[in-house]
Amino acid sequence: MDKTTTILICEDDRLISQIARQVLENEHTEVVVVDNGAKAINELKKRTFDLVITDAIMPERNGLEVSSFIRRHQRSQTPILMMSGVSEAQYIKVAKEKGVNDFLSKPFSAERLQRKVQQLLSRNLFVSSNLVV
Repeated sequence: MDKTTTILICEDDRLISQIARQVLENEHTEVVVVDNGAKAINELKKRTFDLVITDAIMPERNGLEVSSFIRRHQRSQTPILMMSGVSEAQYIKVAKEKGVNDFLSKPFSAERLQRKVQQLLSRNLFVSSNLVV
């Protein structure tokens, strides 16, 4: 039996989170959706995910706070994809400094989301398989 991939989506826009879930969820991928950063951190305290997709601006805790939590308390190689309607170079720079691996500007196509997710997951598998224990 193949391992199930787990993805956490942190997005306060219900339509975007529903679309992302429909695009990504299948028999080999479990998708957990939360609508704010505090709930994301609570989920991350309970378990690890193979990928975290977070909105930049959300209620209670923003995407930068979620990313910082992952880098401090979770496996450091967990890939993080940040989504935002804000695509300013300075914001992207700060996000990368907080440990975000890639950035997806809204609005986005299903194909673009799938491509980014596949790139991050395959990169993570390569890094994980090359870890020295």
